[in-house]
Amino acid sequence: MSVRQLTPPPYLPAFTHRPGTMIHLAGTSHVIQVFPTALRLFAYRPFELELVKELAFPELGPFSGWTAFVDSMRQYVQVEGSAGQGFVRYRICVSVDGVMLKPASCDLRVIVNGIENTIAKGDTFPLVEAPCSLPQFPSPRLLLGCNKASNWDRISDAPTMDEVLPLWYQLSPQASEESLESSTTLFGAIVEAFKKKETSTILSTFATYFRAGMAGYFVPKRTDNLFLGYGIPLLPDEMSLQDVHTGICTMVRSLFLREEGNIIEILPCLPKELVSGRLLHETLHSGHQIDIEWRKGRVRRVHLYAQHDGMVTVKADAVTATLRRLRSADRKTVFRLGEEIEVQEGKHYLLDNFTT
Repeated sequence: MSVRQLTPPPYLPAFTHRPGTMIHLAGTSHVIQVFPTALRLFAYRPFELELVKELAFPELGPFSGWTAFVDSMRQYVQVEGSAGQGFVRYRICVSVDGVMLKPASCDLRVIVNGIENTIAKGDTFPLVEAPCSLPQFPSPRLLLGCNKASNWDRISDAPTMDEVLPLWYQLSPQASEESLESSTTLFGAIVEAFKKKETSTILSTFATYFRAGMAGYFVPKRTDNLFLGYGIPLLPDEMSLQDVHTGICTMVRSLFLREEGNIIEILPCLPKELVSGRLLHETLHSGHQIDIEWRKGRVRRVHLYAQHDGMVTVKADAVTATLRRLRSADRKTVFRLGEEIEVQEGKHYLLDNFTT
């Protein structure tokens, strides 16, 4: 088998035409709110979002075809459309130095907290000067059978989790494994379902929280301000919004992959509705890269690319599997899942023929 068989389809970012959409900036502790002629930047504070900068674009007139593209894999938001003076495009980018505003089509006149600035095309203007985590390359992809540009307006109005989870998963590389305490809240209901591995109900629990507990593009909120009537608090009083965001992204990742030391657990809490899918280009905490493919609710194939010499233990809902090193003359060997596998730096390993 060639490794190319697991190459993902082209990536298409989500987009919105709705002014005022709140968007979590991947790799940061900040949120932006986008409008055709304005931009607001918020920071996560312990129990609320704090407005830290407000930008106005005084020369941008009414827009035609105004769109904001959200690319969490490359960590930028691109705003574009046709205004009175022509086509306008700019990006809010996450870099190693912070969050930057970058005009892409023309010079941009902007008023920031009452102070006027002109940013030349191709230059950058700092919005947040603080270190940010940059994306992995290649970036992880969760594929659940839907490969099209995601209309966030439609998804947020009538969400289906096979469209929501791949977008949610793009934020999970910034999340780390951690223990979470459940409580009598909507967030606590997800934690409890996850701990009990309630695969028949966990997806609907995630969907309920997404509808009631998110504002805009994966921005957690404390209150049911839409009065949807869920009847219990959304979040624990003592839990910060940043902790909620990290915790929920951790659980999304752990539906498909969980790690403890050199132990890799494949599909530990796969929702029963997600009968087939692929997780590609995921980087483990150990540094190795892994691809996972499943069908009919069971793991079918695992491809491991070792980044260093060492031992790896793979666990899954199976007893045995076959193992071979790709691009070599090694023959397949049958081994019991849960046993250690010795891997060598730079080598590709394929696990398939899983049996129960």
